Amino acid sequence: PRRTSPQADAPPDAPTSPAVTVIIPTYNRAHVLGQTLESVQNQSFRDYEIILVDDGSQDETGRLVASHPTPIRYVYQPNQGVSEARNHALRLAQGEFLAFLDSDDLWEPTFLERTVARLRAHPEEAMVYTDFVSVDAVGQPLRGHRKKPFGGQVTRPLFISVFIHTSAVVARREAIIEAGGFNPNLSHNEDYDLWLRLSLHHRFGLINEPLCRRRCHA
Repeated sequence: PRRTSPQADAPPDAPTSPAVTVIIPTYNRAHVLGQTLESVQNQSFRDYEIILVDDGSQDETGRLVASHPTPIRYVYQPNQGVSEARNHALRLAQGEFLAFLDSDDLWEPTFLERTVARLRAHPEEAMVYTDFVSVDAVGQPLRGHRKKPFGGQVTRPLFISVFIHTSAVVARREAIIEAGGFNPNLSHNEDYDLWLRLSLHHRFGLINEPLCRRRCHA
């Protein structure tokens, strides 16, 4: 992954920025976080930075991140909830695009390549998301977890059904900032709230292929 520091042959006033900032909030998930980070490391698209916000974990998360071979910007904060964790990373992000990955979910190797290509080809879309597959703790697909996805102007169908999974989303950073980020007053459905607000002013892109695995566990 590209680091955010200037290249050696670049002038001091011309730092390079990654195309994508991968935002990973986590809380006491060291037992699955390694697999999630591996799914980022295996991406065919390499122009990204990772910002991992540890929301007050009391397990081995810090040590796991420190020993991981992928460069990661690790930020620890007292427990404040997932919205504050994502917003913290948003304030630090350098990428043109933001990818939101929960610390127990997984991406297929072409996830970033496909989503970034879609956003670059469709400047009228504020964000793009892919279909996903829900799996159990050992990776087996679960039945009854599929909802019909929609692209374009999605406000009306989005009120009826929550068909966008956060880990399947890549968005333009300027659109997320303009919308005010995630509402820290919500302990649940903070992602759904943001997608609804964005949908009032922007079109959404859909890649109708399961390029994300949503892990369900106890």
